[in-house]
Amino acid sequence: MNRKLFGLALAAGVATFLIVGVAITEFAQPWVEFSLFLGIPVGFVAGAFTAAAVYFGLADDELAQRRHIAGAFARFGVVFLVVLIALGSLLNLGVTFDSVLPSSSVCLSGSEYTSEDPKVPKGAAMTRVLQE
Repeated sequence: MNRKLFGLALAAGVATFLIVGVAITEFAQPWVEFSLFLGIPVGFVAGAFTAAAVYFGLADDELAQRRHIAGAFARFGVVFLVVLIALGSLLNLGVTFDSVLPSSSVCLSGSEYTSEDPKVPKGAAMTRVLQE
């Protein structure tokens, strides 16, 4: 088994799994309560078929046209995953600051919050603030 061929097939399969899984999940969301349980298996099947097609399509004994199509799927998968990982790591900084600042301000402002009702313990008052 050629490692490069296996890596290209795996990249194409994972990229297809992600794209199809997210697309089906988002498409079915208005009609299906837990649409992720529909998107994951469909994405897995699509990714498995794509990985197999790329693996067997890039075999040495295949026609040139099939090798070109399989190579295009493999290149797309690699580029998609590299761009996805690069954008995820670049945008992670903004997501971190966007989630840390509001939560820390809620914790700091909530520590001064007390309930007017003497029967309510102080921890329960903080829980009520976080739930609102």
